[in-house]
This record gives sequence, structure tokens and C-alpha cells, in this order.
Amino acid sequence: LAQIKSVIHYIEALEINIENPFKTNDIHIEKACSNDVYLNDEELYRMVRLLSQRKEKQINNKEYSVLMMFLFGCATGMRFSDVHSLKWSNLNFEHRNVVLEFLCTKTRKMNYIPLNPMAEDIVCRSAYEWKDDYEYNKTLFVRTYSNTTVNKTLKTLAKKARINKNLTFHASRRTFATYCRDNNLTRDLRKTTLGHSGDVTDRYEQWNAYEASKAKDSFAFLDLEKILTSVEGLNINVYTHHEMISAFQYKEFNKFTNLVGHYQKSDNNFQLDFASFPGPIYISGNAVPKIDVIRGQIKKKKKYP
Repeated sequence: LAQIKSVIHYIEALEINIENPFKTNDIHIEKACSNDVYLNDEELYRMVRLLSQRKEKQINNKEYSVLMMFLFGCATGMRFSDVHSLKWSNLNFEHRNVVLEFLCTKTRKMNYIPLNPMAEDIVCRSAYEWKDDYEYNKTLFVRTYSNTTVNKTLKTLAKKARINKNLTFHASRRTFATYCRDNNLTRDLRKTTLGHSGDVTDRYEQWNAYEASKAKDSFAFLDLEKILTSVEGLNINVYTHHEMISAFQYKEFNKFTNLVGHYQKSDNNFQLDFASFPGPIYISGNAVPKIDVIRGQIKKKKKYP
């Protein structure tokens, strides 16, 4: 019905008189069920581990090739059509970081994606796997298959990875989008990388109980409120550290006069910051590495693994 509706709209655009039953609601198209399948971090790790099973002949050559394409999609958010046609010439080595630049098959617009470590690893594996077939204008994945074959093979791989999901290649884009959101990439950057327009990106980013559990440390400012309330009226100054600087964005914290500033001397050296801070330290979550040498007193909610 959706295709018939598109044809009728096309005829109307040609200014040809035609009766359109969709305008009078004589025909109603049921909204298709959305496919929200993606891989969480545990499931993605299982898929990555399948790469090492090729030597043990647990996966065959076709499954290995499909797995590499799928993981590359998880690392870049690229559509199947773009991964399928990607060439070595699309890799730009002229900048500090390697960048993928390609014409998006669907939108016919140029897209630019920086290679993260996972994507770089897949590229290196591909170069080693098909080193005898390498040519500048050849596809990055020499052994490519149709979308139907890829999706069928992914279901087999999902079973081998003990993932009970109806896996398709498009799940890689949802996986990428969700990871980008969880790692605080701006919405504009996520939208640009995925090649989206409008609010389409929001549908790709998954939110469920698992993702909410992972995001617990993002709500650490709730612990900060307890601390500020407990020392209210006392001659005690409170400083935030690292990601807790976001507390200053919330108007609720403006009422606490003893929240006086943000203390951080380095980008990611917790040991230096903690050792130089002249006072007690409260760690709200499990987001920092182990600290070997510190000065002062540290309070923490739970032990580190």
C-alpha cells in the first residue's frame, strides 16, 4: 500500500487528476513495527571474540567476512550499501587521524567519519586478509555478499555468540548510535556521522533498562546534593572534579553557597589531582581508576574491581 500511495502522489505531482483514497482516509496504512535491535556492550564483545574463532575453524570464510563488515558498521555507523561499496581510496591519510570520506549511496551526499580504534583494527585485518588482492580502487572488503546473504549469516553468527536477537546489518547503525550517545558525543556530531537529517537519529539511539543501568554514574550529582545538604551552614567549601563539573549547569545547585568551584589540575590524572587536593575526597561511583598514592581521606561508595 505504501508503494501505491507513492505512485499516486507522483501522478498528482504531474498534475494529472486522480482519485486519492488516502486523502479521504478510505484506506489506512498501518504503521510498521519499529525494529529496535542493537548490541549492548556485552553482546558486541561476544561478536568481536568470534573473530578469533576462525583459526579454530569455528566460523568459515563467509562468516568471517560478514562479521568483519558488521563490526565495521558497528564502529562507523555506515549503511550496508556504503560498507559494501567502500574502497581503499576512500581512506584519507592526509590528516592526523585517518578519515573515511565517501559519497553516501542513499543521500548522495559526501560523508566524513574518523576511524576509531575498532574501525582501524578491522581495516588492518582486511589488509592482512586480502593483501594479495589489494588495489587502490578495489573494495575494502574483497569478499562482499548481498544484503540478504549478510543478514542470514548474521543470524548464524548471533547463535554462535549466544545472542538471542534477530540480528540484521542495520543493527550495527543502532549499536553505533547508542554508543555515541553513551559516550557523550554531541547530537549534531552523531547526526552528521550517521548521515541523518531531522530527528531520525533519535530513533536509532536505544534506551532500556540495560542502558539506564550503565548510565548510573551520569547521575552522580544526586550524591553531590546529599553532600551539600549535609554541610549546609558549616564553614566547609565543596569542589567538584572531572565530569561533576556538569553540576554547575543545574539551577538547583545555585542555592548552595558552599559549592564554590571546580578542582582539576590535569585532564585525566586522578592521582595527581587527589594527591594535591588539601581535603577529604568523596568518590561517587566506579568511574575512576585505582589510586595508589593519595593525600587526605577518601570516601567511596563501593570497591573497585
